[in-house]
Amino acid sequence: MNRTILLFILAFIMPTLLAQIRPGITLNDYNIIQSAVDDIFGVNKYRVDELINIDSAVGKRWVVPNNVDDPYHTLQHCFVFYAEGKIQDNNTRPKGFMGIFKNGQILWLSDPVINNEDAHSCGFYDISDVNNDGKVELSISCCEGNRADLRCLWIFSWDGFVGQMINDTGQNGKSVISYLEESLNIKDINGDGIKEFQGIWFDDAKENEVKVIYSWNGQKYGNYPISLPPSGILNPRNRVNVNVKSYVLKKNNKYEFNYIITNKNTSPQKIENFYIQIFSDSISSIRGRKGWRGALGKSPLGIMWTNLFTYGDYINQGEIDTSFGYLTSALPTIVISYVQGNNGENGFLEILTNSVQVTTLGPSNPPTPFIPLDFFDTLTSYTTQSRTLGWIKEKQIADKYLAYFTTAKQELEQNNTNRARAILQNVLRDVDIDSTDNLTSEAYALLRYNTEYLLEQIPEQKEMTVKEMLDTLRARLKWCYDNKQLGEHRFYAELEDHIKDAIKKYQRHDTIGTAQEIEEFFNKLRWEYQRKHEKNDRRYVSEQAYQLLYPLARQIEAKVITLPPKPTGTLMEQISALKLQIQTEAQSGNIGGERLIRSLEKILDRAIREIQKGDTIQARIYTKLFMQTVREVYEYTIRHANARTYVKAEGYISLYYRCRYTLESMWKGIEPTVEVNENIQELELQIEQEEGEYKELLQEIKE
Repeated sequence: MNRTILLFILAFIMPTLLAQIRPGITLNDYNIIQSAVDDIFGVNKYRVDELINIDSAVGKRWVVPNNVDDPYHTLQHCFVFYAEGKIQDNNTRPKGFMGIFKNGQILWLSDPVINNEDAHSCGFYDISDVNNDGKVELSISCCEGNRADLRCLWIFSWDGFVGQMINDTGQNGKSVISYLEESLNIKDINGDGIKEFQGIWFDDAKENEVKVIYSWNGQKYGNYPISLPPSGILNPRNRVNVNVKSYVLKKNNKYEFNYIITNKNTSPQKIENFYIQIFSDSISSIRGRKGWRGALGKSPLGIMWTNLFTYGDYINQGEIDTSFGYLTSALPTIVISYVQGNNGENGFLEILTNSVQVTTLGPSNPPTPFIPLDFFDTLTSYTTQSRTLGWIKEKQIADKYLAYFTTAKQELEQNNTNRARAILQNVLRDVDIDSTDNLTSEAYALLRYNTEYLLEQIPEQKEMTVKEMLDTLRARLKWCYDNKQLGEHRFYAELEDHIKDAIKKYQRHDTIGTAQEIEEFFNKLRWEYQRKHEKNDRRYVSEQAYQLLYPLARQIEAKVITLPPKPTGTLMEQISALKLQIQTEAQSGNIGGERLIRSLEKILDRAIREIQKGDTIQARIYTKLFMQTVREVYEYTIRHANARTYVKAEGYISLYYRCRYTLESMWKGIEPTVEVNENIQELELQIEQEEGEYKELLQEIKE
């Protein structure tokens, strides 16, 4: 067919074709812009060959070969077009140009630089900010010469007011950016935030196809050298400044995992892929960003979300996406997520090696076989890791949960099943309270749902009532005496009196008094048992008697009152935490009186100084004095309900038993000699002389 006839046909049908294949363009739009060009250059000089409505084309990958983006809104409500020169009477064609049209007028025209004698079939290849300079670049690709597979690229920059050509040209005025058809990619090869144009070209000297890279030198794109990335990874896709937050909801018998992905404003790249490491294939109802595809992968086991099939639908800088999630029957655990930025073609095959890794939550099947004692170690690990990751905000909160799990494990090891369950119930209670300020959604899910599962695996035992336990303890004591497992009758009667008094106090609903009598009972029992090498037959406690009586007595104490969690850390840290607890109880109204508070703090300060000097024996005496003072003021409070100096039941339990835990850790299982009580009396007199407030406190409670 004659070329002139072909061009005539194309000129006739081009407006109709543009209206059909370009979104947001009508035949009237084409005619208006063509008329505007004719008004400037004259009729039959140029033909509008390519026309794009930016508002309708943004994010639609199929409009141009690469991408249409308007990151700074400088092309909002604009049409961009390319005008090709028509053949004139002298059989020449004027050079082509591009322009921007808005609100009925042309905003800007480039210089006519594209030689249509040699470059033809031009169209927009990419519209985006490729060199990260805050301006949008408009790239136009043209066929070059008579070969349909040879192309050249022209690049124009637009800041909203002025445009300019930013590709280098040769002496012949042609763009130096040449490549073979369909070989061009735009990617940030070295990770510096500025993209390069990479393609394939035929090297005449080598008679072979070679890879060519056109880079930015600060002013223009052309054949300029680039430095390789420090990591050695070409086309890095880890240039995203991203935050991945997860939360888990329990729905019936399944867990709904949800992820919030924030691509921060400072992120150089948009996000195109998201992958979660998992340890369970019991996954269903995978959902994600509209247009993305989510699927379960088997090797390695994970869930991948990708925009591979929609291309331009990225998570942009400054955007927050809350659509990712799935259902599973597996428990929350700590996993790695992989977030991949866009850099040229989709890089999902490199998701594990060329991406940003973020710690988050994922599903994990419970261990098989399930051993409850081992799972306590898992919960302890989750607590420690959560503190390290900042999911538990305060060390004091993390220590509380560590103490819970340590104590519950100890109780379960001693077959105190219900006591272990009660401590785990405390965990479930506290995570709900702490989730407001002290736990992130990740720490909450780890502690809440894993503790809940553990609790379900520990069957509840039928418990004896406190009365039944006291009666059992008394019966066991009598059996031990009758079977020569205890010393003389006077010792037996002394122990039995504590049980009788405990029964009476419990009947009067005096739970603390009951616990105090039981404490006196097992302290004497333990003391005499530890002194058995001295062969004191009058107060002898056999191994069998000790195992029958001591654990049961401790169980009674733990059942009749709710003991605080055991402290963790060094002796110094435990005493320092106890000192902070004084203020906590004072703020809660559980203790009162400035003299009391200051006196208790000073006693602990003295204990700390002794530990610093390495004198743990003297430190023990001070902690024992602390307990004695708390108990004396508590008993004073019972007699004087309206006193300004007081220790309520809640304050007594918190301070007395926390201090006892610390004292027991000082003893390391071996109680001090009887002389300690005598030393306490001497120490009390010394403090009275040195601390006026303490003397006044003792006078007040002894009057």
